[in-house]
Amino acid sequence: MLTTAVLSALPSYVMGAIELTKTTIHKIDRSWKSMFWKGGVECKGGDGQVAWSRACCPREDGGLGIKDLHTQNMCLLLKLLHKLMTGTDTPWVRWIMQEYEPFKTGFRTSVRYTNPWNTLARLMPLYQAITSVDVGDGTRTFFWYDDWTSLGPLHQAFPAAFSHCTGQ
Repeated sequence: MLTTAVLSALPSYVMGAIELTKTTIHKIDRSWKSMFWKGGVECKGGDGQVAWSRACCPREDGGLGIKDLHTQNMCLLLKLLHKLMTGTDTPWVRWIMQEYEPFKTGFRTSVRYTNPWNTLARLMPLYQAITSVDVGDGTRTFFWYDDWTSLGPLHQAFPAAFSHCTGQ
């Protein structure tokens, strides 16, 4: 239990700021496997006592409760996106608002933007799918993309009208 808590805490800080590559996740998983199955010595395919996918299941489902790093990474990045969308007053939110002006320009990806920003922009459709919007004064609402009506996102409810919009 202590090992799981310590190992999962180590990459959490980085995962809360950037998207880990598949290679990085694989290397971290490999070192975790070695720690669990061999006490830190290099682990090979047949050394595991159970399948790693099974070990990553919750304890109540028969697993060891080890977190899937990709899922944890995406959840932590969605948390960061939520801070931005709800206007949490942090230095990071102030910097993003000044640097990218997301509520003026939209959450667009671009080669001129940083990789962490492009990752957040790519996560925006998922964020919008799992949240709803309180319109308030409208400054943090995307008319076409946010789910603020009983019809769902308007770009899906009225695709013909959306196709004629210039300020999408």
